Amino acid sequence: MVAACRFHDGAVIIADTRAIWLPGGPPLIQDSLQKILPLTRRIAIAFAADDVPAAEYIIRQIRSRMRAKPRLQHLRKLAGTLQRTAKHDYEVYESRTRRRKFVAFVLAGITDHGQVEIWQFESPDLKVRKVECGFAVIGSGRVVAPYIAEQLKSLDEDLPDLKSRADKLARGLEAELQRFAADTVGGLLQIILVQPDGIRPLPYGFVNLDPDHPAEAMEIEARAGRWTQRDLTGNREVPLLEPAVLLTRGPSAVRVQDFKSPDPHSAKPHFHLAYFLTCLQVESDVGSIEFRGVFSSLGSAVYPLTFNIPVAFGLWGSPGDHGVRLSVYKEGAQPIVTESTLHIEHLPEEHEFLRGCELNLERPGVVFLELHVEDQLLARRALYFGQVIETPVPNEPQSAFGRRVIGRLLREQRACTDPQIEETGESFLVYLSLCQSCRDEETLLRFSGQIMVVYWKNYPLPLSVFLASAFRLSRGEHRLKVDLVNAASRRTSTITTATITSSSSCIVSPVHGDLIVLVPEPGFYFVNVYVDDVRCGTALFVAETDVPHYSYVPMDADLARVTAGELLVLQKRSPQAPAVQ
Repeated sequence: MVAACRFHDGAVIIADTRAIWLPGGPPLIQDSLQKILPLTRRIAIAFAADDVPAAEYIIRQIRSRMRAKPRLQHLRKLAGTLQRTAKHDYEVYESRTRRRKFVAFVLAGITDHGQVEIWQFESPDLKVRKVECGFAVIGSGRVVAPYIAEQLKSLDEDLPDLKSRADKLARGLEAELQRFAADTVGGLLQIILVQPDGIRPLPYGFVNLDPDHPAEAMEIEARAGRWTQRDLTGNREVPLLEPAVLLTRGPSAVRVQDFKSPDPHSAKPHFHLAYFLTCLQVESDVGSIEFRGVFSSLGSAVYPLTFNIPVAFGLWGSPGDHGVRLSVYKEGAQPIVTESTLHIEHLPEEHEFLRGCELNLERPGVVFLELHVEDQLLARRALYFGQVIETPVPNEPQSAFGRRVIGRLLREQRACTDPQIEETGESFLVYLSLCQSCRDEETLLRFSGQIMVVYWKNYPLPLSVFLASAFRLSRGEHRLKVDLVNAASRRTSTITTATITSSSSCIVSPVHGDLIVLVPEPGFYFVNVYVDDVRCGTALFVAETDVPHYSYVPMDADLARVTAGELLVLQKRSPQAPAVQ
């Protein structure tokens, strides 16, 4: 498969790497064929064929003519000769081999005047057609054509640059190929960007960021004109071979990736909680977030009571639009449900929301607030509403009176139980943050210096972090364990262990502390928190070098500091304006 997409500022060419040998027995699959080939620094040709030797022969003849006639190294002059010469080459090959099979080409490059142009030609007549606008798809991956036709205009208008369009296009093509499960298309995708200032290959890859799913991480990149596929999980490299080299070496069974339908677990959206709090106000900025008026118990002198509960929650997970359900459960009554939709653009980044939920209470008691995203129960919070029966004593300061009432309400809340926790032994995360410091004072909670990406020249990196976490647990003693997990390989090391004693399943148990996390190498990392050997929460961060590979590229001056040996930390909310939706 080769897909060539024309945009207003350039073009994107994408090809798979699969070759299928027919040795007389069952087909042999080899995911190591380079299908996008350089002709000059400003011209590239891509091919799809049922007969790779035919494509190799025609490309070899084109290169030979370009060496013999330097004028053909200009895009338009080369394109002007192809209809005659390529058809001739195809007929010569056919007469020699007695084989007449499908072969098609896409020629892309930059003219002498800096214009990006795409040309398409295919057997049997190999008539050259200029792709003025739109796209061309050749080969057995034509099933992606309707998707490209539907998405091309919005890709061109909505995304800021050619790289962004290529990234989204590649993800979309992979999803379409999985949907149709095309066995003849496979391996990682070769991608080039054709821009007025030149042609450059685009590194491409993926890491499965679901901590409950088996490790899966692959990448492909070109260095000095050579493409290499890497299976980061299996620690394997598969270089791509030009057709002539592949044919010389002969058949070899090499499977890198099949575009098969995903299994139900990986296809299902998954989400991970950062925090779930009831509070009166949230203020966020680059690297910090502050929750004011945090409460889990309230008192009122009068019932029935109607109260609009502000709910703040942060999470990361599967991109897309997802249904959110906030449900309030109270004894003897049907749950009150508030539904909305949240949009997640990028999986590795945390998304934050502020929602309201109305509560009507006939009498004092405990209620439970649950957060569902799609069908996943992500969080459950216990709230206690008590009766205020006290009156201030003479000359008693208002603050002292308030502390006296709050103290009694907390004692009453502590005496309550969460039946779901006590009966199942399940633990619920309240918040989890990797930061530089945490301020936790009565009704105020603040995380400062929240870590998203770290940049370091030479690994391993001893990273100093503050782990702020809190849970709701059944009464008694519990074991806490914190692991560092490389998302690509799933290599795991234990950061720390501790013991937590919970006095009530309706009271939050915070666990805060300074840690040294030894990061062994660049990559995506999970920080998994376990309670009684059951994973209760996962935070995510990225480790980079002074040549960023996985995440954002800082300013040149900042990268120079990393090269000189400094540690650079990109904090949460740095890439965009801070906002809580």
